[in-house]
Amino acid sequence: MTVTLLRAPDVTAAHAANARLVRRLVLAPTPELVESFAGATPGEIVDDLLARPGLDGSDGPIDDEDWEPCIRWWIDTMLRDDALLHERLVWCWHGILTSSREKANGPDMVVQNQLLRRHATGDFRLLMREITTDPAMLAWLDGSRSHRDAPNENYARELMELFTLGRDSDAYDEADVRAAAYALSGWIVDDGKSAPATAEFDSEAGPTRSVRLLG
Repeated sequence: MTVTLLRAPDVTAAHAANARLVRRLVLAPTPELVESFAGATPGEIVDDLLARPGLDGSDGPIDDEDWEPCIRWWIDTMLRDDALLHERLVWCWHGILTSSREKANGPDMVVQNQLLRRHATGDFRLLMREITTDPAMLAWLDGSRSHRDAPNENYARELMELFTLGRDSDAYDEADVRAAAYALSGWIVDDGKSAPATAEFDSEAGPTRSVRLLG
């Protein structure tokens, strides 16, 4: 008679794998959160975290141009127990659609952070539409005061090269960059006269003709 011994599943290894996955998806997971997924599959963990609402950032400091409160606010937000996968995605988008305090004040960056929060798990097309006219982005990539007679190409180039199509993509060429720069001209930021700044379209500086873009 042959006896077959069935090997028990390695619960310890599965638990460790789940814990690692949670730590990769959440910036500062609590031990309680990690333990709550002890018996879940990886797919169940991802689905659960995606279904949880994110923080909207409505408590961000937008009435003080000092940088320190803005930085401290975001760090404190990332460390909250309810800052889960959504917060990780906000951080991810901030690293891709980057701007800097070199050209924008604290409140402008908080407003951009709130924009990233609104679309962190949503429609990429809508995210790109809104980031294009975001005051901090307009300031950072010199879209503000770009005139149709001398359009600034910085944002148009980054839009295709880094934000969407890729550096080595064959989908666009220099003519597309120039066309996009012209099409996106005419936007003005109030240069921090208000906190946060606002962006407006000036038809006197914007495009007056159609362009051929990406074919």
